[in-house]
Amino acid sequence: MTALAALAPAEQDLNQVENQVSAGDLANMLTGVETAAGSITTAASSLGATTTNLTTQRTYVSNLSDSLTTGVASLVDANMNEPSPSLPPSKSSSSWTYRRSASRIRTLS
Repeated sequence: MTALAALAPAEQDLNQVENQVSAGDLANMLTGVETAAGSITTAASSLGATTTNLTTQRTYVSNLSDSLTTGVASLVDANMNEPSPSLPPSKSSSSWTYRRSASRIRTLS
């Protein structure tokens, strides 16, 4: 019975609140709650779209970085003293360098 006795004052407080709040006040409160819920839904949707965009951009940048790292590593590992297989022997890098140097010397003379 003590639990029922404890509920009695709370029930009286509830009756006082019901008497003080009009139907219009309740409608306004409900409208405010619905507006807040709509705002939260909009914000969550925007956050989800932004997260998706960031994930896509992170993947793109990661792949781009990997490609650049691989490309630079290939350039660094290339032996510049070896003739290029795609050029005829007369156009190898060493003869090309020699011809450029020789033409500079002729130009300066």
